[in-house]
Amino acid sequence: MAIFTSDWTTIGANKSWRGGTVVLEHDLPTSPLFSLPALGKLIDTLPRENYVLMHTGPIGTRKKLWEEGEIGSLSGDAVIEAIKQGNLWLLIRRVEQVSKPMFDLMESIFAEIDTRVEGGYPSFNHISDILISSPSAQVYYHFDHNGQALWQVHGSKRVYVFPNRPPFLTKAMLEHTAVYTDETSVPCSFQGTAFALRIDTLTRLTGRSGAVPGSMDCR
Repeated sequence: MAIFTSDWTTIGANKSWRGGTVVLEHDLPTSPLFSLPALGKLIDTLPRENYVLMHTGPIGTRKKLWEEGEIGSLSGDAVIEAIKQGNLWLLIRRVEQVSKPMFDLMESIFAEIDTRVEGGYPSFNHISDILISSPSAQVYYHFDHNGQALWQVHGSKRVYVFPNRPPFLTKAMLEHTAVYTDETSVPCSFQGTAFALRIDTLTRLTGRSGAVPGSMDCR
């Protein structure tokens, strides 16, 4: 069964996937794997090396106010409830290592992408994470070295996409983050314009690097 519900050809995603930003609709919210009870059970099984639990300050505060914690004796359901109530996010890392059903789903997604992209899109060494975050959580200005696909399954978020060129991203920034593996240390000290995308539905995916219409000032 197809994961994507958008017509790739009509919106041009079959041609722009390799180098642009595309927005596609999908049906992952209907998957039992992403129900909150199922995610709670998955959290119950996580080894310590497969998650990051972070408490953040209110929106607008600096990253130095973030504090990392541990799940401890809390159940997965209790963790999700705490995330609902506070400034928390939980990153489940390398999902393919901790859930065979999730791994199988991921492989089917990449196989479908390969059939939908013009000329094919073979890939390997697939890695996926799941982020469960509070409504008040924030992600700081950063970039990802590798091509990324962001899937929104529950709730909504606003995403700002900056051009991948100077002054937004320089060679020095690329080298620094590659050496120190800290992609959030990219400075945001320029006066510039970003491109904004608001994901207001449960079923939208924005993939790859690039730009979409809209504007904001980087502060």
